[in-house]
Amino acid sequence: MLIDKKIKAIAITRVSTKSQCDSLEVQMQAINAYCENHPELEIVNIHKLKESAYCLKAGDLDDIIGKTKDNFAIIISKVDRLTRNINDFYVFAKMVREHNITFHIIREGIVWNKDSGRDVENTIMVLIAHAERESIQIGERTIDCLRICREMGKAPYRAPFGYINYTEGSETGIKLHEANSIILKELFQLYSSGNFSLEMLSKHVQRKYGIYLSKQRIDCILRNRFYIGYAMYDVVEYKHIYKTIIDEAVFYKCLEILNGKRTVSKKPTKQLVSPLRGLVRDKETKALFTPYVSRHKTVNYLKTKVSGTRNLKESDIINALSKGLKQLNDRTDIVSLLDAQINANNITELANISKCIANEKKEIKRFEERIQNLLTGNAYGATPDMIAASIEKLNKQLSTHRGFLQQYQSREKEIKQDTVIITMDILQSFNNMGIESKHNMLKILFKNIIYHNNSITCYFQDGLGIKPIKCIME
Repeated sequence: MLIDKKIKAIAITRVSTKSQCDSLEVQMQAINAYCENHPELEIVNIHKLKESAYCLKAGDLDDIIGKTKDNFAIIISKVDRLTRNINDFYVFAKMVREHNITFHIIREGIVWNKDSGRDVENTIMVLIAHAERESIQIGERTIDCLRICREMGKAPYRAPFGYINYTEGSETGIKLHEANSIILKELFQLYSSGNFSLEMLSKHVQRKYGIYLSKQRIDCILRNRFYIGYAMYDVVEYKHIYKTIIDEAVFYKCLEILNGKRTVSKKPTKQLVSPLRGLVRDKETKALFTPYVSRHKTVNYLKTKVSGTRNLKESDIINALSKGLKQLNDRTDIVSLLDAQINANNITELANISKCIANEKKEIKRFEERIQNLLTGNAYGATPDMIAASIEKLNKQLSTHRGFLQQYQSREKEIKQDTVIITMDILQSFNNMGIESKHNMLKILFKNIIYHNNSITCYFQDGLGIKPIKCIME
């Protein structure tokens, strides 16, 4: 057959996971065979993609489709290799109508171009909708399988150091890694002695076993409760079924040392005796005034090394600053700024705790519904003994999640009690705070606090748009 003019085409093959990679070759064979029977098609590029077909955006296919030239043909082995999202149909339909793109779908025997009738478009829409529904069902089955694994005490994820994932016939699971479990035990034993730093452990393992473990990775290993029998899903911890490697006493000893090393610095932390520490500076010498408590611990002072300058009473400076703080009353932007920065850690932790509480309530409701279904006889083919055993197991899991919920709610209450309340009366809010919060507020509001000739000049942070305020000390 004589071909007057060839149609330039691109071929697309796609798989979602590495385990499907042999499917790329199968798809290519189908495309090659199709092109032999359609000599009018001239393939100028072949794309082998390894990404989900659930949605065009964003991925390699999105880029390919967007750059496809007018009057080209696109060849695919079947519809679900192109997309599993019905919304993408309208993208393809626009390409067909406005850019004269032709789709050749081999498995379904469809050629879709601008001359195709409504029946072709309807068929393609049905096929994509079916593929989307199938994809959603696969996702739901995967979620259910993972949930069942967790309920059975299994960890459906990559095994941590010291263990290994395995597949033996139809059985998959996690077991001890013969060599790495020995290294793991040694890591815990050495660190629990208190004589080894993380860096020393890293060098020891590399020198003795030829394995490099960074300090950060060793830190994570020593904190991983998997080694004492607990797996983690999202924010929920549950007991796993695998053999444990580390004794709990050794694990918690290592954790105690880790937490201690994180909080202890080389220099002892000075107790904050005044909210003015590091904030009040002498105008002439630029030297900071140093807070201290009087011998009888009744009055706080700020002392200076400047000759001829007397020590200042903290209360006198606070009274002068109060005049500046009054200027900020009723400023909603200032209230928001102070609340966000002073309570930053609490706000973040509250958000995380709220998610944990919501998740636990969801899990509790799910277990309660499952127990209710079993109690009402909604368990097809199950004997009374099977139902009783299932209810007993579900009640144990329900009790665990209720315990988690109680812990999270207690922590939420603690955080709320620890949260500093900032009102529209900035001065009153300041007076009601503890020393640490007062110090933080002053640092947030003031860039400089300058003392000169018995007066205090407050220089506000640039972003607040407030002119410096001079206050005479009484």
